[in-house]
Amino acid sequence: MLAVSTTCLSILAKLTNREIDRLFDADVVGHELGPEVPADSLDALADAIRRGKRTIVSLRAPCPGPRVSAEPDRLAPPARLSSLDASERQEAIERARNTLELSAKLEARHVILDGGVNSATFDVEQIEQLIARREWAADGGRIFREHFAERRAKFAPAHLDALRFALEPLLELAESLEIQLALLNPGSPERIPNHEEFIQIAETFRGAPLGLWFDPAHASVLAELGFEDPLITQSIVEEHVVGVQLHDRHELEYGYLPGEGSVDYRAWAERLPPEIPKVLTPIPTHSGERIGRSLEYLRSLGFEGPPPKWVEPFPIIGGGSS
Repeated sequence: MLAVSTTCLSILAKLTNREIDRLFDADVVGHELGPEVPADSLDALADAIRRGKRTIVSLRAPCPGPRVSAEPDRLAPPARLSSLDASERQEAIERARNTLELSAKLEARHVILDGGVNSATFDVEQIEQLIARREWAADGGRIFREHFAERRAKFAPAHLDALRFALEPLLELAESLEIQLALLNPGSPERIPNHEEFIQIAETFRGAPLGLWFDPAHASVLAELGFEDPLITQSIVEEHVVGVQLHDRHELEYGYLPGEGSVDYRAWAERLPPEIPKVLTPIPTHSGERIGRSLEYLRSLGFEGPPPKWVEPFPIIGGGSS
């Protein structure tokens, strides 16, 4: 199933009819709800989805997204499940618990969690400078990766323990509600869990309703930079994938739709199980036309039933523009 996420909506205190119509302009039968959905608009949006004979396939925690009290059109700072601060971690657990309970109410069978960030300092500008000087592919990139791995390793055990602590009650609740929890694979090297950490978490909770929500664009960037092994990525996907997040990247920049960037979606169409949800995640500046073209491109590759025709990728430079 192809679905479209509420990532396409603007962050507002209350959704307008125009925003809801924008979601329904996409020719799909399912949707994912995320932090973009304000609490005051949740019931209206859910009712509109039902009236349109569409389904809610997944929720991204926290949903609804908590707002800054004085500025309701701004999301509150994220609370991370792997935080070393106990109060922040507990807040993240409560937000995820609320999302699970809402998921059961809305009959959505998947909830996606973000593992958080390792405390090691990470300088993306230094990577960009090394690439610009054509030093990343040589010793410059190798030295950067080695030094970052050393810094990351100092904090990794504590963050992993914190994530285990957070997941345990959430998985118990998910199992009782018959909901599938999933961790999103990271889009930058400092995020949690990396390959090794995901394998450890999966082993700790073997048999529990925990899987991988796979983002091919994230995997593509980290593989190109040398932070992840594509063969290990493929192995983890084959064993653990329960859903897919679809967008694209140009060089190191996200904010593109499938067919506009450099991710090999033809190859992933052949590797991903046909029955799992595949959710397109546009951003608010993506026009309805671009979203429609991307959905057509994905369908041409077989992401939703047999491919009706081949559509060439359509490179668009300037992913944030409409």
